[in-house]
Amino acid sequence: MRRLSRFLLSVLIFACVTHVSASSAPLARGSAPPLDAAAADLLQRKIDRTLEAHQWQDALTLIAEFTRDVRRDPIMFYNAACCHAQLGAKDAAAGALIDAVKAGFRDFDTMESDPDLEPIKDHPTFTAILEARDRVKKGEPITLPASGTTASPDKPNDPSTKSVEVAACPQQDEWKRLHGDKNYRFESDLKRRLFYATCLDEEPHKEMRALIEREADWLSTHLFGDTPNYPTLIAVPTTKDAKTYFDDPQTTGVYEHRLRMLIARDIGESLQHEFVHLMHYGSMERVRQKHPIWIQEGLASLFENFEFQGDEIRFLPNTRHNLARRAVLGNGALSWSKLFALKPEEFMDRAQALYPQVRSIFEYVADRGKLVPFYAALVKTFPKDPTGAKAMEEIFGKPLGDIERQWKEWLKARGAIDDAVRVGDASLGIQIVEVPEGIRIRDTLPKSAVRAAGLKIGDVIVAIDGKPVRSSRELALVVAAKNVGDVVTVRYRRAEIYTEVAVTLRPLANQLPAR
Repeated sequence: MRRLSRFLLSVLIFACVTHVSASSAPLARGSAPPLDAAAADLLQRKIDRTLEAHQWQDALTLIAEFTRDVRRDPIMFYNAACCHAQLGAKDAAAGALIDAVKAGFRDFDTMESDPDLEPIKDHPTFTAILEARDRVKKGEPITLPASGTTASPDKPNDPSTKSVEVAACPQQDEWKRLHGDKNYRFESDLKRRLFYATCLDEEPHKEMRALIEREADWLSTHLFGDTPNYPTLIAVPTTKDAKTYFDDPQTTGVYEHRLRMLIARDIGESLQHEFVHLMHYGSMERVRQKHPIWIQEGLASLFENFEFQGDEIRFLPNTRHNLARRAVLGNGALSWSKLFALKPEEFMDRAQALYPQVRSIFEYVADRGKLVPFYAALVKTFPKDPTGAKAMEEIFGKPLGDIERQWKEWLKARGAIDDAVRVGDASLGIQIVEVPEGIRIRDTLPKSAVRAAGLKIGDVIVAIDGKPVRSSRELALVVAAKNVGDVVTVRYRRAEIYTEVAVTLRPLANQLPAR
């Protein structure tokens, strides 16, 4: 089914990470050494070419290699079903469709109308899948007939037939198979069709779920209309397992739409960023639109830092703010007309500069109370103007150039934020390692503030003055806003015990760690 494959690939490869694109990196099956990202991408392109050329048998060989050495990709299994159908192997096609559904394939409307599957549309397995589609989309487990049988999903226990179980969330089952369940907490949220696999202790896991659920409900109510109509896995891996998914230590999160899977190293900015991608993809599928990259990344980056004030949401500047402001002050910001027209690969080539700019643009839109109207206008105007420029002009009632000038003036007037702790500044006096739920103390500096308060190497700081600190960036923003001598309340975990302690901040010394 090349149309869906091309659509998913084109939106997948650019929009799914917090800092740099890594969504083309393979998610390993665990049975064989996975192909590296470049080799997996090359294999993907070979498969696409053979499908376009209707070289069905060659495509099957390559798809088998991909599902063996890269990942159990639902689109690959679906494409295999199309190949078998075109070759006249109806039972093999039906079996591949079951594999696709078991692996997480949920685009049943496309399946129903796909001409490549025309030869098997009278097959009982094809019919059974369509009959069960609503239950599958809701995240309910189902039973399908094995290829070549006539079982009905309404009669799963008929002893005269063979059947195949389809899990509520195949991605969650695959995670258990790859990584076991000893180090993970597995939960489900059927209301929102969200499933979890996290290495977190009970307390940070509950806090993470509460934030995700509130963010999901706000996005559903105000922007996207609903959570995606298919089950999605949210995974927070152990440090060891994270290496399976992230080749680049700077990449802190990824949403793999093909697999309906979000993976985040931390439960702060990275998770919040990728979760917006998860929600946005569900919306784009419902309205059958592929929104431009500046909008995808701008919205996701916007939600890296926010807080709820009652039912309202307030977006906070983060470390991207100063970068965007410096670009504007130095006349280095890309003009909106050029930015809005960028292709995905062009955007990612300049990602370091453009992520701050698009976040700042959406901060401005939100500050003017126009975030919700903008998305509604985008969906409405997209058929005539897919860049988003017309939607922007419609909600502000002005030409794009005038809106851009007002954004620049707003950004300049806003001033810089203190986002770094320098020698002499207020400091905790620690060297750190990021872990999923917070900041682990790797070492302490001479006259360390936390050391004086009783914290030790190995303790994990999770909040300061009630504000979560789940990454070095979040820690820097909180501490940089304080003064020497300020007393802050530090919440930390030692082993499995959470404790709060008052810490008097001391000036950062230009010395080596204490031993």
